[in-house]
Amino acid sequence: MGLRVFITAGAGGIGRVIAQTYAAEGAQVHVCDQDQAAIGALQDGINGTCVDVTDEAALDAWLQAGLARLGGCDVLINNA
Repeated sequence: MGLRVFITAGAGGIGRVIAQTYAAEGAQVHVCDQDQAAIGALQDGINGTCVDVTDEAALDAWLQAGLARLGGCDVLINNA
């Protein structure tokens, strides 16, 4: 697939299932979540960062880091 996927609240619940599904299909997945333990449990090459999405500066930093790391974004899922 090769998509670059960004998911807010992507380390647990439905967000985690979405992230795992994209990763299983070959996507590069970049998630944020406020649950540090859930981020630490991510597998399958899913990149995660602890971010409170109500903090605009932190959310922007997460987005910019992902864009720099992956070279762009093909899919954005605002799960938060």
